[in-house]
Amino acid sequence: MQPLPQLQMENGEVTQSNFEIAGRWQRHFADIEAGRETTVPKSVQAATTRHSQFLEQMPELQIQFVPTRRKLEALLRAGRKGSAAGDDGITHDVMRLSPAIFAQLLHPLAFKVFARIEAPLAFKGGTMMDLYKGKGEHKLCGSSRGILLADVIGKRFKAFTRGCMFRHSVSVSKDTRPALLAGYAPYCMADT
Repeated sequence: MQPLPQLQMENGEVTQSNFEIAGRWQRHFADIEAGRETTVPKSVQAATTRHSQFLEQMPELQIQFVPTRRKLEALLRAGRKGSAAGDDGITHDVMRLSPAIFAQLLHPLAFKVFARIEAPLAFKGGTMMDLYKGKGEHKLCGSSRGILLADVIGKRFKAFTRGCMFRHSVSVSKDTRPALLAGYAPYCMADT
């Protein structure tokens, strides 16, 4: 039987269980990413509140920016070969086997995401994994870096809707752009 990999806690003691290891990684990545512990209902409520504020400022969507199935299919074809799967277990390689079928299946969801200007909560984030840097003690969190394994479909949707929203935001005057479009539109910085 192989012993559990040990990880040093903040107080210098060593973890004794998988639960302690998971908690230590969670706190470590939360510190690095300015994250905080929350629950799913609180995340949903916060996202709903932000989205409501965003919609109040958003100009009416224009039909020429609506995502088409052809554009979605092209985006699915453009996925990188050999990339890792996220929590959904689907890789780019799987979607590249038949992008037309995936586009047909996913287009109604893409249209809903664009029309609501809101991605499903499951498409945001992913699973943070530790990856040893190759130097330093294995038991120290600082000897590893975090990689985010996000769902491939979520990443493709983000790129797809970002492109559609970018074209829409550029068509809207700078004075009427919502503040929450920061980072999408030219001259609209993400930190404003």
